[in-house]
Amino acid sequence: MFTKQEIMDRWAAEKQAAHLAGRPEPKAGLNLALLILSSALFHQKQWSGEDYASHPIRVGFNNTRSTVKQIIGVLHDVPEDSDWTVEDFEEMGFPSRVLRGVRGLTRTPNEPYFDFIERGSREGEDTIDKKIEDIEHNSTGTRAKSAGMDERAALKQQAYNVSYHYLVDVKKGKVAPGSSIVDYMRADPVFSSNPALMNRLLDTFSSRPERLPLNAALRSEFAAPHA
Repeated sequence: MFTKQEIMDRWAAEKQAAHLAGRPEPKAGLNLALLILSSALFHQKQWSGEDYASHPIRVGFNNTRSTVKQIIGVLHDVPEDSDWTVEDFEEMGFPSRVLRGVRGLTRTPNEPYFDFIERGSREGEDTIDKKIEDIEHNSTGTRAKSAGMDERAALKQQAYNVSYHYLVDVKKGKVAPGSSIVDYMRADPVFSSNPALMNRLLDTFSSRPERLPLNAALRSEFAAPHA
């Protein structure tokens, strides 16, 4: 497969050829995004052993006809899992809306998961919509190891559940973008009914010091997902 530099060089040559021929300069779009994805994550596999590309393609294309959202979804894992950066995408000429969306979907090193979700919720509809799709796919049996799940993985599935509903409520205008997830848990009657589990999630996935009070009736630690 092509290296990052090879793709960048070929793209620069394509633009130069168009300029010399008097043609309009090609725009960074879906075809280029798919080429970057397939090259950058060529060797990466899902837990099932299948090629990884089906995940970002599903995230990109599900529930949208927007080419911009499709590109954001296609590229959303590339900066975390390869040597490509959002700055590289900017250099290639992807529009600012794509850059903002991918940046909002890219978790920075050592960034706690809930902090990442809160930050992404401030990056607009594109980021929120594609993160919802990402969480949905990560939570299905085809991507998540439901059998023999260790404690950390089981907690992560609960973190997905909280994050999914948080982002849906941000999208609906019920929750202000960037609101703390601990406040969201505290206000939600289902999540707040199991403070022991919610506090374990916060201990694992949040940098915020606040915790839920341990004064509610406890449910089983791994209750059914919030409907």
